[in-house]
Amino acid sequence: MLSGPAAAAINHLLGNADWARARLETFAGCGVRFEIPPVSAAFTVAADGRLLPSESQTDSTTVVRLTASALVRLLWLHDD
Repeated sequence: MLSGPAAAAINHLLGNADWARARLETFAGCGVRFEIPPVSAAFTVAADGRLLPSESQTDSTTVVRLTASALVRLLWLHDD
């Protein structure tokens, strides 16, 4: 449900981060799930290093858990 809009937002950030996409390319086909309670979003890493929405919450190779305050700090640090 949230994976589509979340993938668009993350891919927007990755658009200017060639280095990050290059690192993610090595994980093409792997699943990743971001959990920020009470929501979570699942993705599959595409061959170009971008994230694709995934329907499966259980096929994730990696789970990234963040608190809401940690997410705010990360977004604040990204603000140029």
